Amino acid sequence: MSNRRQSVRKSLLTNRRFPAEIERRIQRGVIDYSGASAFYAKYADTARDRVRPFMTDRGHRCVELHSDLYRYYRRTLNQLMSQNSANPPGTPSDWVAWALWNAAWNYKRKDPGADDVRRREIWPTERPISDAWLPLADIPKPRPIETSGVLEWCSGELRRFPTTMFQHPRIGVRERFSSDQTALPKLTLEFEGALIALVQRAKYELRDREERERVRAEARELMEALFSEILKWLHLVRSKAHRPADLETCHQAARLHDLHGLSWSQVAQRLCRMKHTHNQNCTMRVRQAAARWYKENSPRRVPIVNN
Repeated sequence: MSNRRQSVRKSLLTNRRFPAEIERRIQRGVIDYSGASAFYAKYADTARDRVRPFMTDRGHRCVELHSDLYRYYRRTLNQLMSQNSANPPGTPSDWVAWALWNAAWNYKRKDPGADDVRRREIWPTERPISDAWLPLADIPKPRPIETSGVLEWCSGELRRFPTTMFQHPRIGVRERFSSDQTALPKLTLEFEGALIALVQRAKYELRDREERERVRAEARELMEALFSEILKWLHLVRSKAHRPADLETCHQAARLHDLHGLSWSQVAQRLCRMKHTHNQNCTMRVRQAAARWYKENSPRRVPIVNN
C-alpha cells in the first residue's frame, strides 16, 4: 500500500502544471535556461558533468532531457518551489536553472542526501569513538587541559610577558583540550583582543588597493606569529629563547652580572645569538646559565681527603 501511495505522489508531483512563464521553458523535456542570471546559469552548466548521458544539447543553455530524467526534473522543480516560496530566485529562468542543477545532483542516487550528510561528518558513524582515543591509550588518565595567557604585539613580534602599560595591543590566548571520551577529542584555540578585528577586516575586499594589501599583510604576519606561539605552547617546536649550553657562556653570564654589574637584560643582549627582540625568556635563561656556572664550580663537588 505504501508503494502505491508513493507512486501516486510522484505522479502528482510530475504532472503538476507550473506557471506559464516556467512551463514554456520546460515543454516536452526541452529545458531552456538561457534567460537565467549568470549565477544560476553557471550552476546549471555543471549539470552536464554528471548527467550528460541522459540529456542532449539543443543550443546555448538549452538541453533536452531523456524521459525518465525529465520526470525527475519536474518533481525536483515542484519540491524546490514548495520549499522556497518565501525566498524565490529572481526570474522564472532562475527557477528552471536551479532545478536542473538539483536534479543533476540527485538523479539515480539511492539516498539524495547521503553525500551532504557524509560531507559534514568528522568521524564515521559506524566506527566506535573509542578508536579515536587510541593514541592516548597508554596515558593512564588523560585529563582536561586549559592554558591561557596574554601576548603583546610589538614591532611585528609577540611578547609572552607584557611589560608596558598598554603601549602595544594585546591578545588573550586560551587553549582547551576536552578529555570526555564519549565524544571525539577536541582541542579549542581561542584568540581575543582588538587585533582580531584587523584579521576580520582583512577578509573584505577593501576598495583602496594599498590599504587592502597593507591590512592583509599585517593580519597574515600576526596570525603566523600567533600560530608559531601556539606550537610552542603545545611543545611541538622549541622556544627561541636563548639556552646557553656551554659552560663558557654560563661563565660569561655570571661575570657580566656579578662582576661588571650589568642587568640581566643587558647580559641577554650581549649573549643571546638570536636575531629578535630580547624578552623575559632570554633574561630568565641567562640567569639560569649563571646559576648553572656556580653550581658546576661549587667546591662541594671536590671530595675531602683526610691525611
